[in-house]
Amino acid sequence: MTQHRPAAPTPVRPPRTVQPAPRALRPAPPAALPLPVPAAQPVILIAEVVLPGRDLTAPALPGWTLRLWPVARLGDATLEARPDTPQASAQDLRAALAELGIGVLGPLRPRGRT
Repeated sequence: MTQHRPAAPTPVRPPRTVQPAPRALRPAPPAALPLPVPAAQPVILIAEVVLPGRDLTAPALPGWTLRLWPVARLGDATLEARPDTPQASAQDLRAALAELGIGVLGPLRPRGRT
């Protein structure tokens, strides 16, 4: 009969650690490209208005795109105004509407705010 000798235990090796490559051999990171900056959206203004007549169509106003709804709590209609240029302000709109005989009730508020 042959006897089996127990196998010798295999030595446990420590795990291999990977050293980072020297700085000179590392690939350069990709160049950071500047992200495009979105153009500032013009502020859309909302106000209730009193119209000089019964015509509920939006008047033509240079420098502004106007929309008019015949829904309002106190006035005749609700006016939405979008400036065509970034330099236009709420004061400019109020003055231009006054020249047309349109009265603005309360402040001209940015759309989406109460």
